Amino acid sequence: MQRGDRDTLFLRAKDQMSIDEVRQVREEIAAKARSPIIDDFDRGFFEQWVDILDQLAKLKEEKERS
Repeated sequence: MQRGDRDTLFLRAKDQMSIDEVRQVREEIAAKARSPIIDDFDRGFFEQWVDILDQLAKLKEEKERS
């Protein structure tokens, strides 16, 4: 994943995706992190994206409640 792709994913998830879509992308990335063929460096990268998407989903939920 290139830097531009990461930025695009975050901005798209933040501005254009529903909570369900963010969760779906999160699950896809989490599956990559669990893959036995991924090395520790890449696993850490994917795990950080999972954390970011978790936080983003929580923020979107809070925004919908208010």
